[in-house]
Amino acid sequence: ATLADLGVHPLRDLARPERVWELVHPDLAARGGLRSAPGVGHNIPAARTSLVGRRTELAELAALVWERRLVTITGAGGVGKSRLAQRVATDLVPDFPDGASWVDLATLDEAERLASAVAAAVGVTEVPDRTVEDLLVLRLAPARALVVLDNCEHLLGAVAGLVERLLAGCSEVRVLATSREPLAVEGETTWRAPSLAVPPAASTDGERLEDYPSVELFVERARRARPNFELDEGTAPAVRQLCRRLDGIPLALELAAARVRTLPVDHLAAGLADRFRLLTGGSRSAVARQRTLLASVDWSYGLLEDVEQVVLCRLAAFVGAFTLDAAERVGAGGEVAAVDVLDLLVRLVDKSLVNLDEARGRYRLLETIREYAVSRAGPEELAASRDRHLAWCLERVRAEDLDHRTPTVAMAAAFEADYANLTAALEWSLAGEPAVDLLAGLSLVWVWRSRAVDALLWADRVVERLEPESGPWVRALTHVASALGVAGGPLADTDDLLTRALGAAERAGDAWAMSRLLVQLGTLLVLGPDVSSGLALIDRAATLAEGAGDVGGRIQALGVGSVVACACNRTRKGRTYLAELAAYDLAGYLHGYLVAQGRGIEASLSGRFAEAAATIEEALADAPPSPRTGLLLMLGGVAAFTGDVALADRAVAWLPPPHEQGLWNAAVPGLLANHALVHGDREGVVRGGLAAHRGGFGRGPQSTIGTAPAALMAAQVGAYDVAEKILSELPFKPRAEDLTWTLEVGTARALAALAGGQPSEAERHAFTVLDVARQEGQPPRVATALELLACASPDAERAARLAAAAARIRDETGYTLRAAVVTDTLAQVAPAGGEALGWEEAAAWALRGRGEQGRPAFGWDSLTPTEAAVVDLVAEGLGNPRIAERLLVEVSTVKTHLHHVFRKLGVTTRAQLAAAATERRNGQAS
Repeated sequence: ATLADLGVHPLRDLARPERVWELVHPDLAARGGLRSAPGVGHNIPAARTSLVGRRTELAELAALVWERRLVTITGAGGVGKSRLAQRVATDLVPDFPDGASWVDLATLDEAERLASAVAAAVGVTEVPDRTVEDLLVLRLAPARALVVLDNCEHLLGAVAGLVERLLAGCSEVRVLATSREPLAVEGETTWRAPSLAVPPAASTDGERLEDYPSVELFVERARRARPNFELDEGTAPAVRQLCRRLDGIPLALELAAARVRTLPVDHLAAGLADRFRLLTGGSRSAVARQRTLLASVDWSYGLLEDVEQVVLCRLAAFVGAFTLDAAERVGAGGEVAAVDVLDLLVRLVDKSLVNLDEARGRYRLLETIREYAVSRAGPEELAASRDRHLAWCLERVRAEDLDHRTPTVAMAAAFEADYANLTAALEWSLAGEPAVDLLAGLSLVWVWRSRAVDALLWADRVVERLEPESGPWVRALTHVASALGVAGGPLADTDDLLTRALGAAERAGDAWAMSRLLVQLGTLLVLGPDVSSGLALIDRAATLAEGAGDVGGRIQALGVGSVVACACNRTRKGRTYLAELAAYDLAGYLHGYLVAQGRGIEASLSGRFAEAAATIEEALADAPPSPRTGLLLMLGGVAAFTGDVALADRAVAWLPPPHEQGLWNAAVPGLLANHALVHGDREGVVRGGLAAHRGGFGRGPQSTIGTAPAALMAAQVGAYDVAEKILSELPFKPRAEDLTWTLEVGTARALAALAGGQPSEAERHAFTVLDVARQEGQPPRVATALELLACASPDAERAARLAAAAARIRDETGYTLRAAVVTDTLAQVAPAGGEALGWEEAAAWALRGRGEQGRPAFGWDSLTPTEAAVVDLVAEGLGNPRIAERLLVEVSTVKTHLHHVFRKLGVTTRAQLAAAATERRNGQAS
């Protein structure tokens, strides 16, 4: 008989693998080898709690351990390195027939005892005259085994030396290590354990908070502490805040969850400002540094060299991510040279105290580490670091020369990456002279991300610390007003404040500030009841910016002007702005969506619906969330005009969540009403229209931008009582210059009169709509007015010709929106023979026949409202250019009106006209 060596095997009921020999004899049947018992032959500690949210990481780690000889799991304290190693090793036991050994180095204080600790775990018995390292290599050389070295960071040199011996002498051995920094052994693969994914700051549609691993872990551990704990509407906000502020660090989350036994979760979240006192009470069986959050971070900090501790505390001035350049500016000083910061930063990354985002080339301290470093820095050193941080932020913003350069999307994205640092620097500056220049960079982010609330809060905090009407005070208000004008809405109830700022800027000759303040003040007026005055201010802003060489300011003024002019149905004025914008290269321009909004509204009102939809949809890809909501309202309007159900559905589906809608949240009811209109949902139209009216737009009930369309929508679906109720609730009398009121309310009242059997009243309103729509170049509205006139006309031939002209406009534009009362009445109109007139000819023909419908051909009563306005301005002594400016029309149009007036009144000169007007006015007064 002989003995055959079958090798080292894990065997059932034995704690470590053993070498097995087989007795071979001719009378005994050969076994053909020995099958190891699965799941045995290891000393990996059993898990006491479930491992949450690590499925992807476990798969990635297992593949690495199988493929590589040495894998080191690195990461910050408490991130779960040991638990990951424990689970991976347990899962891989069947793949290592010669066993898996777990070596916990956490309590090992002397490097000389390292080899003995590993030998004890592997099952090697020490013998005289042989080193423990030699015995380990002898035992493991033929073995296919896994050795796990847990918590290596305080014994790095000794661990590195032993691992090199094992890898060199044991070709089938794999080593899995955990450490807060790499072992720095040749062939090492480092794998950084990430924190658990945390939820976003605000909830999103369809979000399941419990799907985020950090939340899942917190809730599970909280239920261990308090079995009846539930994640519901009451606890969700606090749980979201906890997970985010604890950076998804498992140890911190588990310590926080244990506190749920005695503290409500909202109190727990509020107490995180003192997290190191609050988060204590870990398992008594855990090593000391895992029982409290403070102990965990203390352990890592204590392993640093003195100069590393200094730099870490200086980097705590950063809030959020930072670049190497920023780190050098803030971290250098005294005994630390700028050229040494990179090396020290790399060492801190290796020690898992600073995180590196390689894709973005930015560094970041976890909030827990940052707060710890702040607590360790002396007051003077911390203040000096924050001063250097403020200086760097100021240089960062000033380098962009935002007063003169045209802001781009790339600039906004770059400042967004530094947003947290810019706001932290601004906060620090408030203890002395506020760093107003930082608002220039922040304003781009406020625009891009529609952070109107942030802008308003910072405006209050900065402005109150500045001397009123001083230069910094004016610049602060200008930066904030400029952002709000295009991002989140007007500065609520601050018209007087902005007017004071404008006056101070004028006295100082600051064209930059004047231009931007005029844009904002002009927008406030346009959104209120004074459209003409508002547009005049915007014109002045564009002129000032051009004179100062401020291209960005001029483009912003023209862009805002194009939007508000077209939104108020001043399409001719809007076209003027858009024509001027065509001279500029707007590629990548931050406010490019403004131009798209203006172009989209103008194209829609002009009946170029395909162009309008394409323009708006293209702009949606890059527009910030709040203006995106406004663009979607326009897209919904195009869908309503053309009956495009798919387009209406897309517009609603693309809505940003409510917290991102800013000023444009007032557009949502209008969008929903348009969607209901396309789908034939009468109740939805009425509901959306009422909400749009009562919610106001920007200036609340002082604007007709929400009220007039709401009334028209109700009339479109036959809800005339609702339309009149909306109009009766308007707290002011609209001006004659309010074209939105003239066109949309005029149409609504014409529809109501037609349905109520009052054709002459319907005709009166329709003529007014037609006159304005023709002047402003809006074919769809011309078509509506022509159909209303056709329905009201007692002359069958005239009605047929009007209807035919409207039908031609509809065919050419794709305009399908029509009220049921018009459709029903037109069905009774006989078709007209011959070719229908184009929209301009048809409008002119219909208006020429207005006298036949009740207005005399000559005399004062024959004048149209516009012609009467021209006469009044001539009587004031204004020339044609000033009249054109006041009426927002071309000079050639004024000349045409005067030609008609001379003919109707029988005068031949302006002097005769002025005298006749004065005489008539005096006669009426007496």
